[in-house]
Amino acid sequence: MANPIAKDYKKLLPSLNIRKIVIGKCIVNKIKKKQTLLQHQVKEGLLLATRQSVDQLLQQCEDAINLAQDQYKDAATQQHYNDGNFTNALQALEDAYNDLAKLSFSANSQQREQLHRMRLQLQQVQNNMILLDH
Repeated sequence: MANPIAKDYKKLLPSLNIRKIVIGKCIVNKIKKKQTLLQHQVKEGLLLATRQSVDQLLQQCEDAINLAQDQYKDAATQQHYNDGNFTNALQALEDAYNDLAKLSFSANSQQREQLHRMRLQLQQVQNNMILLDH
């Protein structure tokens, strides 16, 4: 005898996945907008390593890490179902990593240490995602 609750859950599963995809895309777009603004400022030489710019970049990195960890969990369970968001999360990590490298040139020693620790975290998440067999 089949469990009626399990049947209802299976019917809802596709709509839940669609909601995850939409939310994931919104987060990726938000991160991309922040990255574009920071990249423009770096290219124009407008961005000095102020406390605010370092904090803003660290927050961007944390957002990218959170998105990537969510995509990692999804990919580990769903395999090839959602490769687009997985790839976008990897790209957000790479962009954040590159922004950290650029900002570290104009940072003081304390800020460079903060940026270096965040770069290590980004690399760890990137490595985990790359090594995931999905």
